[in-house]
Amino acid sequence: MVFGIPLIDAILNSVDTVLDKIFPDQDERLRVKAEIEKQLLINDRATIEQLLTAQRDAIIAEIQHQSWLTANWRAVLMLGLSLSVVSNYAIMPYVQAAFGVSVIVELPEWLFILLCIGVSGYLITPETLQILLGKIGAKKPPPAP
Repeated sequence: MVFGIPLIDAILNSVDTVLDKIFPDQDERLRVKAEIEKQLLINDRATIEQLLTAQRDAIIAEIQHQSWLTANWRAVLMLGLSLSVVSNYAIMPYVQAAFGVSVIVELPEWLFILLCIGVSGYLITPETLQILLGKIGAKKPPPAP
């Protein structure tokens, strides 16, 4: 995969097949392929910039909304997740030591990533999101012998 996006990679593979038939000279074929990839990157960057602008505008509109809940739902969500982490790792070990009762609530990995995104200021690029989402689906490496 060149771009890591299955649809774009499938298109590039199809383009490769067509380019092989059109340009028998390998240097010319590679030049044309590089130009196509460059144009895809330029278009992809413009799409990402539009997406980030739309996300920014949505967050600004939420913050400026008259409803308290609409203006603060992100902060309330992050506070709740943060309290869960503090409870699990700062308070519950003492409760367990004092009373012998374990009440730790495990956060799913996707919820922990949501907390990391929120704590970072709500600003994240699609590339970073793909990296984070890729880590969720990734298998853990086998333990070392």
